[in-house]
Amino acid sequence: MRSSVSSCYSLSATRKTRTTPIIQLIRDSGGVTGIKYGLLGTLIAVAAVIMTGTVGTDLVSTFDTFDSNLVAPPPSHARGAD
Repeated sequence: MRSSVSSCYSLSATRKTRTTPIIQLIRDSGGVTGIKYGLLGTLIAVAAVIMTGTVGTDLVSTFDTFDSNLVAPPPSHARGAD
């Protein structure tokens, strides 16, 4: 029984298929993963830049509102005219 298993492997190992360069190019997926990660990294970077700009603008607006709502005491209270 052992000989049939080894012969099975030897037949598949010696069998060679001829493929054309176009089929080899279609089957090659080595660069696809790199492109995928590159696009994902670019998408994350663009989202980070957009969110930083939006949060920065909102933060400036919040501080401007806070600053304009701060009311200094009237000069009459500061002198103790009451």
